[in-house]
Amino acid sequence: MLRPRRPTSRRTVLIVACAIILALIVALFASFLVAPKKEGALYLPSELRADVTNNPSKWIGRTVRVRGMPIELWTTSQPPTSAGYMLVDPPAPGAPPDPSTSQALPLRRQQPPLYHLPFLSALLPRPQQVIWGITAVFDAQVQSWHSTACGGTSCYGLVLINTAPFPNEPVPH
Repeated sequence: MLRPRRPTSRRTVLIVACAIILALIVALFASFLVAPKKEGALYLPSELRADVTNNPSKWIGRTVRVRGMPIELWTTSQPPTSAGYMLVDPPAPGAPPDPSTSQALPLRRQQPPLYHLPFLSALLPRPQQVIWGITAVFDAQVQSWHSTACGGTSCYGLVLINTAPFPNEPVPH
């Protein structure tokens, strides 16, 4: 004998509808966080550094596209330790990169948001890999900070958006 089916309550329908709407809003928000606009000017680190130095209020907090070569600076102490990360202009073919701090911009990376959630991480674009010594285009936010790469003074640098951990980057505890 079949039991009569209980009608679905309005409350259950409302909860399911709200859950679906919330999931869509989170996915839409995440797509804006991890996929900055791809149009706009493309800067070299030396150009950007000169512009930021001349007019910081115009640049601080702004997201830009920059083409450069990421490098890791090392101390001359024994044993050598990492002194920080820099983005330099792409060198001429066959020439070594110029890590002079007058032309380079210090680098940090932003932890990609929502990548630790298994369901959402499968839907989001993969973070960009940073390969030392290989020229690439990065989306970055211009910021001001105190850095050893700046000689221990305040300077301007780039926070790379949606990048995977740097090679040899210490893992936060």
